[in-house]
Amino acid sequence: MTKPTLPFANGGAAVQALAPFKTQVIDLSATGTVVTAGVAIGTTTRVIELYADTACHIAMGAAPTPTTSAVPVASHSPRVYRVAGGEKVAGITQTNAGVGKIWVTELD
Repeated sequence: MTKPTLPFANGGAAVQALAPFKTQVIDLSATGTVVTAGVAIGTTTRVIELYADTACHIAMGAAPTPTTSAVPVASHSPRVYRVAGGEKVAGITQTNAGVGKIWVTELD
């Protein structure tokens, strides 16, 4: 996996910022319901930002199946992950977390 290159400021220092270009939403429709279809990441995407409006867990891969022991994502706390292009992201709510959504934004 190639690491993304960072843009440079006028002084030549690397700026750790990437531009959002595509956002998809995973609908977590019921407590404990696994959303296995998830959303597919673009084949050239290497970095994504996840934002969830409820506490949940995510899995990434060719056919991800999230469980409550998978990567936790706190509600209202954006997280950035490096990914392989073409992977999928899937989610599951935490027990008693209620319904919610996960926004998956591809960064360039």
